[in-house]
Amino acid sequence: MARDVRPARPIGGRPGAPPLRLVAGSDATPQALVEEAREAEARSRADDARDLYERALQGCRGPDDAPVAAVALLAIARLAHASGESAVALDVLDAARASAAAYGSESDLARAATLRARVLWDTGDTAGAEREAARATDWARRAGDGREAAAALRVSGALAVARGALDDAIG
Repeated sequence: MARDVRPARPIGGRPGAPPLRLVAGSDATPQALVEEAREAEARSRADDARDLYERALQGCRGPDDAPVAAVALLAIARLAHASGESAVALDVLDAARASAAAYGSESDLARAATLRARVLWDTGDTAGAEREAARATDWARRAGDGREAAAALRVSGALAVARGALDDAIG
C-alpha cells in the first residue's frame, strides 16, 4: 500500500535553497513533524516551519503527546512574535502555559513565561514583562533548568537597564 507523502506546503522557496524532506501525510507523528519544522527553521523557512509545527500540534492526541505539544506551541508563539504577530503570540503562549501546567513541566512554564516577557516588552507592557520574567526565573530554578533561568534573568536584566535601574540589572 502506498503512503501518502507530501510536503507540508508546496515547495517554491528561495532559489538555490535545498528542498525540504517530505513527511508522510496523515501518518506523520507529531515528533517527526517537529523535527522537520526545526530543519525548516534552520534553513530560514519560517513559514514552512510554522506550518509544520501547527500540523504537529494537530496530531497531538493525548497525554503522551503533551511534551511535543508544548514544543510546538512555544515554537508557534516564537515564530508569531518574530513575524510581528504579538496578539497571536500571546494567545498561543496562554495555551502553552496551560499545556505545561497540565502535564507539570515547570521548565516549559518557564519557557512560556520568558517568551511572554519578551512579547509584552515589545508591546510596551514593561511591568507585565517584569512580572513574567520573575515568574520564569522562579519556575526555571524550581525545575533545575539553569539555561532557562539564565534566559529569564537576561530578560529581567535588560528590562532593568531599559528603565535605568542598573543596580537591579546587576543584582
